[in-house]
Amino acid sequence: MNHQPATRNQQLIYVTLDLRRGLFVAEATGTLILCSYNSDLLPELRKKGVKIWCFEELYPDLHLPDTSSKLIGHGKTLNFLRSLGDDLTFLVFKPSNKVRELIEGKGWKLQAPDATLCRKLEDKITFNELAMKYSVQVPRFEVLLWDEKKIPRFEKKFGNPFIVQGRIGHAGSSTWKVKDGKIIGPDERGGVKKGMRVKISKWVEGPTFTLNGYVSPEGKLVFGPLFQQLMHVPQWNTYEMGTVGISPIFNFQFSIFNSLKKLLLKLSPLFKDEGYSGFFGLDLIWKESGETSGLERSRPAEQDAERKTPRPKLRGFCEVIGRGERSPHWGKQWYLIECNPRFTASVSLQCLIDLSNERYPLLKYHAKGGEPEEDRFDFLLSPSAEGARLSPKGERTKRTKQMKAVNFSLSFRRGLGRGFGHLILRNTKPRPWQTPKTLKSGIYQLEEGAWKLRARTSDATQLKDEELLLILASKAGSLVDPGSDYATIIFRNSALDEGGGLHDRFLDFYERVILQHLIREEDLWNNKYASTKPPPPAKEEGWGGGHGGPFLFYKPSQKKIQTQLLPNEVVKLLGEIGDWCLVERADGTRGWMEKDLPPTPSLAGGGERTTPAKKEDFILPGKNSMTAEKFFQRWNGKPYLRGGNSEEGIDCSALVQRYFWEVKGILLPKYSQDQKAFCKEEVTIENIQDDDLVFLHSKTTKIPHVGILRDGKVWHSSLEGGVKAEKLEKLEEKYTLETYRRA
Repeated sequence: MNHQPATRNQQLIYVTLDLRRGLFVAEATGTLILCSYNSDLLPELRKKGVKIWCFEELYPDLHLPDTSSKLIGHGKTLNFLRSLGDDLTFLVFKPSNKVRELIEGKGWKLQAPDATLCRKLEDKITFNELAMKYSVQVPRFEVLLWDEKKIPRFEKKFGNPFIVQGRIGHAGSSTWKVKDGKIIGPDERGGVKKGMRVKISKWVEGPTFTLNGYVSPEGKLVFGPLFQQLMHVPQWNTYEMGTVGISPIFNFQFSIFNSLKKLLLKLSPLFKDEGYSGFFGLDLIWKESGETSGLERSRPAEQDAERKTPRPKLRGFCEVIGRGERSPHWGKQWYLIECNPRFTASVSLQCLIDLSNERYPLLKYHAKGGEPEEDRFDFLLSPSAEGARLSPKGERTKRTKQMKAVNFSLSFRRGLGRGFGHLILRNTKPRPWQTPKTLKSGIYQLEEGAWKLRARTSDATQLKDEELLLILASKAGSLVDPGSDYATIIFRNSALDEGGGLHDRFLDFYERVILQHLIREEDLWNNKYASTKPPPPAKEEGWGGGHGGPFLFYKPSQKKIQTQLLPNEVVKLLGEIGDWCLVERADGTRGWMEKDLPPTPSLAGGGERTTPAKKEDFILPGKNSMTAEKFFQRWNGKPYLRGGNSEEGIDCSALVQRYFWEVKGILLPKYSQDQKAFCKEEVTIENIQDDDLVFLHSKTTKIPHVGILRDGKVWHSSLEGGVKAEKLEKLEEKYTLETYRRA
């Protein structure tokens, strides 16, 4: 890689087929953007001073270059580049040897490591072997020629399930999961074939993360924030092992972040010895459970003999933190699973985060061939909106300090835990798909049940909570080939819902704005109400006798429970699609309910589940129906059910909602994150009192959780044990405290 400092007249050029990957890059590095596809954001970006040369804008009648080499090598492009002078330096996303030959053949510079070296580090087999050499924790693996007949032997050695990976390619095209003897994965390139050289590794249970970094020629490391990978979204990914985006994370304990730092420091000599410097990405897994999956290496016996604490009998155990006394994360550790020695799909997002936090941009080190004076780990810095301002030399300003053994929940409670994430939308259909001609890039907000375009801008710093920034890859109405991505959604804060999946607002936005399916707001019914059937005669005090009403689902024909209606509950009927009806609860929650069985034509006419109702009865039943003591006596020990709202099964946020409505007459939103936003009064631990809410999240899945303070304990409904009261100290073994709020 060329590491000569930029000269005064040097022109940096960032090459990208569409502007999405160039957003914020120009502001971070001062580059000129060279792109192929037109965008509806071109005028706005130019007003901000971003220099853009767009092939389709200038030559709409010519065939569009669809690769970086075709774009750079086109005669029209070359004429423009020659007009800029001779001192040109290029930044290219995953440049091929052809791109390098083309650029260097013209006497220009490509700011990128050697392609052969990149391929070596990207090779999943070679990189794992290198990682073992430098004592970097990786899941236990074996390299062999694939034979499907040997799956039973592999299961005995690596467990069920296990992972099979080809040498080169992203997870969506070269990674297979083998479970119960069945191969699950992509059919691209014919799938995993007999005799194919593969890496087999143990399945490690835990959340998957990604991290952008830069390593200098002298081995100095600069890392950005940590992101959780978003997976298992069939709308945009045909294979569960592939990712569709990344979400910011908060509130990790400092010791866990510090253990990650110790792992990453081992990469410095690896990169330096291999001669690699430049931008790169890493994929990692944090294994939370107490048992390790094992490594190919182990501690020398003579070191074990010196230990005061007996070594646990865990196969292939390796400590994460320290070599002395037992670690607080005994048996828990980070695993490095993949290296991407190139610009990652989140390079633009990384620039946005650096700019919004006033940090010296990671990509600028790469572009300028920078040599920081010290290592830098942004994930160890407070995620303050004011940010960690670092100079090119890596010196911290007086407003930012690295946190010392502090739980990140402190930052969250002070309102500092904000960040950006993104989702990449791609066409998973087997045929080309045309984006709607009315689609526009910009910031969208959900207002009165409808998504509305609030601002035509690409400025993500204007995003408010719950808003989404849509960036189209090309003009609206363009054809999208199968497997190609066509838009990016940028958002603030976490993208995960209470169940650990993608929050429903993204899928709602996708179906109503992108696909323009389902029911539009202007087509909704007016003044149609129905009541669920009354419960059987109650055998105990309280309305309903513990029985629940019909379930609401997130989408028609998609049996993913959203919430559960109550007996005698009046709902607003908004519309119908086939055998499904869209309804709204009095708390504002909308969901889809199966219509009554024939011969009843619709919910409005009454039937097995519902009867007609009046608008004035549109209120949740059971207000102020019992005391707190009776409430907890009634619910104690009832089972947990995600989306449940009855004694047959209830989740944490439904328990909280019912308590405040039935005991105190206060109507809270249904979901825990909305409840946290509704309860704006934050309470310190010294001033907490009965009926204050405790907001937490799982240490393993990061799923939000909520409970009610009462008599020194927290009443909550969890997967382990259902409804119960526990001491906060006990809860903090599995959950991380975020904040106390008062309704």
